[in-house]
This record gives sequence, C-alpha cells and structure tokens, in this order.
Amino acid sequence: MPDRFCSQCGAELVAGARFCITCGRALSGAASASGPLRVGRWAPLAVFGVVLVAGAIAVLTGRSNVIAPAGVPGRSAGVAAPAGGGESPAAMPEGHPQIEIPADVVQAITEMKRQAEAAPDDLAIWTRLAGVQYRAGLIDKRYLPESTRSFEHVLERDPKNLEALRHLGNIAFDQQQPVRAIEFYVRYLALKPDDNGVTTDMATMYLSRGDTKTAIQFYQQVLARQPDFFEALFNLGIAYRTDGDLQQAMVHFEKAKAAAPDERARQQVDQVIARASAPDAPPAAGGAPGAAPPPVAAPVDFRQGIEAIFRSHPMIGPKLGGVEWQGEDVARVSIREFPMQGMPPEIRQRFLDRLRTQVRERKAANQRTAQIRIELIDPANQSVMETIVE
Repeated sequence: MPDRFCSQCGAELVAGARFCITCGRALSGAASASGPLRVGRWAPLAVFGVVLVAGAIAVLTGRSNVIAPAGVPGRSAGVAAPAGGGESPAAMPEGHPQIEIPADVVQAITEMKRQAEAAPDDLAIWTRLAGVQYRAGLIDKRYLPESTRSFEHVLERDPKNLEALRHLGNIAFDQQQPVRAIEFYVRYLALKPDDNGVTTDMATMYLSRGDTKTAIQFYQQVLARQPDFFEALFNLGIAYRTDGDLQQAMVHFEKAKAAAPDERARQQVDQVIARASAPDAPPAAGGAPGAAPPPVAAPVDFRQGIEAIFRSHPMIGPKLGGVEWQGEDVARVSIREFPMQGMPPEIRQRFLDRLRTQVRERKAANQRTAQIRIELIDPANQSVMETIVE
C-alpha cells in the first residue's frame, strides 16, 4: 500500500503524484531531481530572500517572505515567491531552474476538485483541495482564484475555520490586496490572537498601506511575545526606516541579524544595513514600499475634511456606503460588511483611537471647538457599530 504521508515533512500525499507537493521529496517511481524544478522544491531557496527594488529596502513578512518585483511587500509562508505580482523567471535567483507544475499534479488537482464537488459538505477534502490549489497558485497564478473559491466554500459552512481565514488573508496578500488581507487577518486573530506569523503579516499589510505607526505597534506586539522573531525584527527595522527613524531601524536590523536562522539571512541583513546607512540612501517616502503617501492639502470645508478621513481609510474606504449629516456636528457613516465585531478588543480600540485622532486634527485645522459625534452604521440593519465623540 502506498504511503499516505511524506516521510520527510509529514504532509499528506496527493494521489498519483511522483513527489511530495509540499517539500519535493521524490516518491517511488519519481523522475530524477534534475531538470525542471517541481512544486515545493524551490521553497528553501526563497526563504528569507531580500530584494532591493528601485533602491528601496525589501520587506520580509510572516514566516519567510520576499518582496514582489513591483515594489509591494509579499508573503510566502515558506513555499515560494509571491505569485500575486506575476513574477517571471527573470525575477528568480540567477541560474534558478525552470519551475513547472507536472502533468500528474495537474491531473491530481483536477481529480481532487471532482471529488470535492461531489461532497459539498466534506470540509476536510475541500480544505485539502484549497491548500493544494494555493501551493499550485504560487507557481501558476491561475490557481489562486480557484483556491480562493475553495476556501470561501469552507468558510461559508464554517465561518470560524482558522485555516480558511488565514489562507484567504494570505491569498489577498499575494495578490496585493491589503485591505482584504487585513479583514481576514483580523477575523483570524479574533480567534487566535497570539499567532505571531499572522500578526506580522497583518502588520506588513498596514506598512504597505503607508500606516507605519500601526505596523510598528503590531510588530512590537509580536516581539513582546517572542523577542527573537526574525521577520518581525527585520520588518520593524523597515518600518522605522520608512518612518525616518534610522537609529531605531539600525537597532532592529542588528537584532534581526543576531536572530537570523542561517548565514544567508545574516548576509542579506548586512546588505540592507549597508544600504540603509549609506550617505546617499534614498528617503523612505520616495516611492519605497510601504512609504507613507505625500500629505494632501486639507479641504477648506470641515465636512469634506471629515468625509475624506473615511473615504481614504484603507479598511473603510472600499466599504463606505456614504456619509449622512444630521446636523452641523453629527454624522452617520455607513460601512458595508465591516468586521467591527470580529476585531480583538486591542485592535478595535487602536482602530477607533486613530479615527478619533484624525477627527481631532481636522477640527483643529478648521478651528472648530464644538463637540462632533460620528456614528459608524451597519447598513444591513441600520445598527450603530461604534460612536466616535470628539
């Protein structure tokens, strides 16, 4: 009887495959390891890769991630380079072998999909299918939408499925959709708040949106739990560098170097340190990944300024239904399908405090002294999710 699990990494084997789709170990009858690289075999080569794009500093995210060529931070949970940025072989390390998904794996995925569709309530097979599609999508991005649909199928039947929530966040991350990624990570962390990898990934999504303050807070939260968490140390250095605090950036780059898992990672941190400390190092705001956008001139009208806070917000903006004023200083902000109740208390408080600070700054800019009241409304039932009073 053939083995069900890989003896090297413990992953469940795909029926009919000639190698483990997770770690690449050759199975009985498998072809030689030479020639085109198979799914999973590139994974170790991608770990802790640092790419300097347009003179900017790369970002490592989660467990082991690389930055996409377009300059958007990417994550890869130790499997392969992000597929969302459409990486081509030219973006891979020099001399890297060609990557392809073998015909037997394509056939196995097709068979798994057929079995899953025949058993819509079997969440175990749907989860396995979604995971395999995700790993295949890191090589061929056409599989990522299929993986998304499969994980959404699981989530429809089990809204608290941690694996589905995490992977949907990861897929959104890979596809450079930070708002969507943050939403899934928030839901995941509401159920498992101490997951350092997911917290680091969410922090990097905030960093990619230019919200360095929030990113720094989440990286620090991870490091309070695990002071030697390499990716959080490295990314915190990036966040401080982006925020213009070179001293703190260097402190955390040095800590990341000490916590690096291998010599290659240490050498790459050295490269980033050299780049960041160079006299002609580019300023963080000059188009660097995660850099904050240039300040926009404040609207003259007070209401326009308040509405701009919500329209430009990375999480609220895409879901904003409208702003209704019920008096000079009372506004109702309608936000569709917003995960307010799913936010962990600490995250929720930080989210509201930031909005309150922005409202306070707008009042000061427009020389307003009267109290302002803003209700955040769920349009599905017209309930008040939160009230901001400043």
